[in-house]
Amino acid sequence: MGHPEPFPVKYVAIGNEDCGKKYYLGNYLKFYNAIRESYPDIQMISNCDGSSKPLDHPADLYDFHVYTDSKTLFNMKGTFDKTSRTGPKAFVSEYAVWRTDAGRGSLLGSLAEAAFLTGLEKNSDIVQMASYAPLFVNDNDQTFVSISFFHFVSSC
Repeated sequence: MGHPEPFPVKYVAIGNEDCGKKYYLGNYLKFYNAIRESYPDIQMISNCDGSSKPLDHPADLYDFHVYTDSKTLFNMKGTFDKTSRTGPKAFVSEYAVWRTDAGRGSLLGSLAEAAFLTGLEKNSDIVQMASYAPLFVNDNDQTFVSISFFHFVSSC
């Protein structure tokens, strides 16, 4: 069972959508310190958004999630334009157009997601990775399954 040979783990996320909850910071620091001590090369991802203000704790990357309508996501193409270039980089781990204008996929939704991605590419000095969240969706239950498809943003 499992993978027979060791393989490199390069990233570990600590938490998911629980930044700001009562015990998150204390627990985050315990995990961060223990992992850093045992595995100094693993990059750790905080699930707190650092795009508009600096984090109050150490992290190599921070997690950014957005699920919204087409118009809003299209207008978010400049989200990282004014993000500080010091500190942790961004991992846009969940993004998607959803709600009433997305249906089971639409040209409008696709264009909004593409516009958002051009903003990530433009800011590839701060956005290290992105993943489209609803990669696998049950057609009979449109609840998103967070299976990540990673898109490493290159700064060419």
